[in-house]
Amino acid sequence: MKHLKIILPVLISLLFLFSEADSGDCKQAVELYNQGTVSNDFSEKERLFKEAIPLCSDPEVLSRVYNNMGDAQEKMGNYSKALVYYRKAIEIKKDLATPYISVGDTFFKLGDYYSAFIMYQKGLQYKPEDEDGLKGKEKSEVAFRKKMVIYFDLDSAKISDLYIYRLHLIKDAIKNNASKVKVEVMGYTCDLGSTAYNKRLSKRRAEAVTKYLEKDSSVQKKTIILKGRGQDAPLLPNQDDESRTLNRRVEIKIVELF
Repeated sequence: MKHLKIILPVLISLLFLFSEADSGDCKQAVELYNQGTVSNDFSEKERLFKEAIPLCSDPEVLSRVYNNMGDAQEKMGNYSKALVYYRKAIEIKKDLATPYISVGDTFFKLGDYYSAFIMYQKGLQYKPEDEDGLKGKEKSEVAFRKKMVIYFDLDSAKISDLYIYRLHLIKDAIKNNASKVKVEVMGYTCDLGSTAYNKRLSKRRAEAVTKYLEKDSSVQKKTIILKGRGQDAPLLPNQDDESRTLNRRVEIKIVELF
């Protein structure tokens, strides 16, 4: 999460870029934006940010507005909505580091450390000295070697090619500590479908991941604990497409033995 206020010197430099026709409305948009950043009322924040959006077409301003809308949602615990706003900020201005790092922070909170690592990396491409991005990248790189998350399509237990590299990374981490760890492979679903069906589906997802890990002879079957938890342990409340997508997952955790 990266919270930004456009302070006066920045405001002046931003407005300098606008045409005379746009500058008045953009100035008003920035004023609304800044009011939103200091408000302690989250409903008021969102109202002010939304009022600012149609007033100005400058990508720099719009991207920061959407980023702070995401920030407000994240602070309320609405992570799925926060991700939607952060991604909108990225779509509007792809070379602004802040929303990438905001997405990284959100994924880190959700326990998807590899996704967090990737987003921190992307943000640092545009602002290599960003302190939050550098710290986030470092801690997420350590964390994803102990826990990896992969996601599944609706009503599917097939591992997408998108996640094969993640499985290779966690498999290497298991191999390097094979005699000292147990591996928990937990499958989950969203709430679409019956409870009984989703229980079976979550186990099939966990079995698919386990089978892939066991292709390497150094990852022994006795090392892995497999379980399907169905829809009973959602990562997020099943309130929208984004949250349901994040709930359709398998978590692979490396647990050290003492």
